[in-house]
This record gives sequence, C-alpha cells and structure tokens, in this order.
Amino acid sequence: MQTALIYPPSLQYLMKDQDYHLVLAHLFPQKTYRDFVRGLRGHKILDNGAAEEQTVFGKDVIEAAWTWEVAEVVVPDVPGNYFETWQAAREFEKFVVPDFKYMGVAQGNDMSEVMACINGFSFLEYITVLGLPRSLCIEHRMNRYYLAEIMTERWGSRFNAIHILGSSWWLREVVALTELPLVRGIDTSMPIKMGLHNIDIARTDEHYNTFPTQEDFFNIEAVGSSQEEYIARNVNTFRSWAASSPVSSL
Repeated sequence: MQTALIYPPSLQYLMKDQDYHLVLAHLFPQKTYRDFVRGLRGHKILDNGAAEEQTVFGKDVIEAAWTWEVAEVVVPDVPGNYFETWQAAREFEKFVVPDFKYMGVAQGNDMSEVMACINGFSFLEYITVLGLPRSLCIEHRMNRYYLAEIMTERWGSRFNAIHILGSSWWLREVVALTELPLVRGIDTSMPIKMGLHNIDIARTDEHYNTFPTQEDFFNIEAVGSSQEEYIARNVNTFRSWAASSPVSSL
C-alpha cells in the first residue's frame, strides 16, 4: 500500500523518496504552501478540505488541480451526510475535465447509508476511485476494512482503487488494510504528529487523537532533535506497516 505522509514543508528532508501525496486545496491561497506543492513529484491527490471544514468547490478545485498538475481530485463531500455528498458529486460533474481522475468520498451515518452513497457513485461514470474517511471507524475500528472487503466483492470491477483518507484512532489499522489488493494507499499526518509529542507509534498503547490538520501545522519551521528522531522512526515504522500489500493500478 502506498503512503502519502502529510507534513510541514520544513520536514521534507525526513520524507525521502515519497512519490504519493495528498495536497490540500484550502491552502492553495498560501504562497509558501502553493510553491511547496508545485515542487512535489509523483502521484498527487488534491483533497477538497471537507475534513478541515474548509471545503473548496467547483472551478476553484479545478484551478488548483491544473496549477499543481495533480493526478486525481477528491470530489466535494459533506461529512456524515450521504445524500448531500451524492448531490455535491452530481453538481460537481459540470466542472469535470478529462485531465484528472476523480475520487468520491463514501459518507453516511451508518454502514447502510455509506453503501447507498457508494451505490450512487456507481452511476456517476466520472468517479473511478473511492475514498474511505476515518469517520467510518467511530463505531468500530474495523469498519473501513469490512467496507473495503465488501466493495472488492461487490464493486471491484466498477472502481479502480480505494484510498484511505486519514488515520483512525487505531494506529495499526493500516496493517489490516494491506490484505486488500483494491486498497491502493493511505494519507496521514499521524506519524509526524505523534512524533512531535515524542511518541513512538511502534511502542505505545495510546490511541491517535484524530483532529483536522490545522494551518499552523504547516507553518512549523523547526523541531528539536528528539522530535526529529521520533518523527523519522515513526515514518519508517508506518511505511513498513503499509509495505506488505500489492499496489493496485494508479
């Protein structure tokens, strides 16, 4: 499974050889971040900002996608609401251009609503990738695994890949997800944030406190030597957890 680690530009030296990225559309107006993303190489996924409660819509998303030369765009969604998410995906279709692939985010308050959302996406031909948000794990830590397994059986030929949007509170969720070939990758800032608190993710019993990535996270200019060591160790650990799965086609 591929890993898109989300990190401040100042820590790029710790993220060697990363060629799979999630970039944030709501930070596009910031010149420092805009220039940073422009310099990234590899498969770039443009997030829409919904998880940070700063959703970017329509032509603004496409403008950022062109500027940053991304490969894939996360379609606007409404956290927790499957019907409004499906409506937003339908409304976004008029902005779709063939330059990019498009990821629909499976939303809902329970698994039946999430399944209904995915079924709705199946009728929107422009959506070829599915994103599973970490909010699906609130009720049970294995929900994304179960859903990805069902999707592989039920819609495997309809969607090209599944992307896991953010780490859940269960640190080792990625280890379970590596068993599912349709799961292509995951984005997360968890190894970095835990490292900033001097926590070794391989040795802790603590749960990851999931919260939106705030703008000040990207403005970190330097870290202490101890934090740097923990971050580097966590990055290596997380990548090793995710390394045992076959990678589906980009």
